[in-house]
Amino acid sequence: MLEDLGVTPGRFFTGVNQTGQIDSLVPYSCNLCGKCSKVCPQGFPLAEIFQEIRNELVTNNCGPLKQHGPILMHQKFSYNPIFTGSFPARAGKAPIIFFPGCSLSAYYPEAVGKLYRHLGENLDGVGALLACCGKPTGAIGQQALFRQKLGTVLNEIRRLGATEVITACQSCYKILSDYAPEAIPGLSVKSLWVVLDAIGLPQPASPEPAGANKLVAIHDSCVTRDEDGIHHAVRNIVSRLGYAVEELPNSGSRTRCCGQGGMIAPVNPVLARRVMQRAAESQVEPIVTYCAACRASAVLGGKTGMHIVDLLFRESLQDRALSEVTGPLTGWFNRWKTKRILAKVARELTRESQDGIRR
Repeated sequence: MLEDLGVTPGRFFTGVNQTGQIDSLVPYSCNLCGKCSKVCPQGFPLAEIFQEIRNELVTNNCGPLKQHGPILMHQKFSYNPIFTGSFPARAGKAPIIFFPGCSLSAYYPEAVGKLYRHLGENLDGVGALLACCGKPTGAIGQQALFRQKLGTVLNEIRRLGATEVITACQSCYKILSDYAPEAIPGLSVKSLWVVLDAIGLPQPASPEPAGANKLVAIHDSCVTRDEDGIHHAVRNIVSRLGYAVEELPNSGSRTRCCGQGGMIAPVNPVLARRVMQRAAESQVEPIVTYCAACRASAVLGGKTGMHIVDLLFRESLQDRALSEVTGPLTGWFNRWKTKRILAKVARELTRESQDGIRR
């Protein structure tokens, strides 16, 4: 990122110390992915420092920037009851909560419903909570507002009496892992992909046609770059679906950000697109992700991007290799649709549970 902006870390921070001035474009152009600390011999925590600078810019009324308007609007709508919902498992409680997050809900509502049903059929007492973890608000430096937004989510988890939350979104996994156990002692946060690897997969929509491409590349989410258990589970799932995996030059703990991290796209769209093209570095297609935002970035970077749920639930190979990126209006419609689907599945699971008790 600094290379693209024509500045080195030493030159940037020397200038800040000498002048006391900060070019806000620099900290707001960082993906906050932590890759630089992985390759730096000194482990310099550049992402943490840029996050702190963002926080200070907001405190001093110099941030967020006007370009962050779409992020602010996204966060405003993300807490609207039209796009959120709580679905207890029984008697208003949910010992286990499925937390699909924003991105997957905006991308593929039907898959969210099928995943919820599968969890409900294989685990006891699974409810669902359709909400936003608030990460975009924190990423742009609005820490007080972030904690307020996250607090509403934690309060609902507490009200449902959950002891376990299963997240489909990597950002939600990271945020809830960092904050929820302290707020709700004893709460366990698990990745959906680790859970599916343990309990088994939903029945795939249809088998691959003869001669179908069986080699894929996997792009790991930078948010969970240090979660080896998630990396392993994802590869197990892809393997069970009949695919061979080509490891990217940068994968696992050394993965590259897809380009959407740090909310940089509205601030520095040219840089964001270059990062997307770098992340889609494989000669093998499709690139399979387990993050809907990463899938979109792969497509914008010029590759065929697919989500694991595409491998599971799309009816045909052609449908699985979708080329479009979901637009904002479609995304909000899908989130509203996801709420309706989750409500329907919750009613079905409750009815089936009650029928089982009667029998």
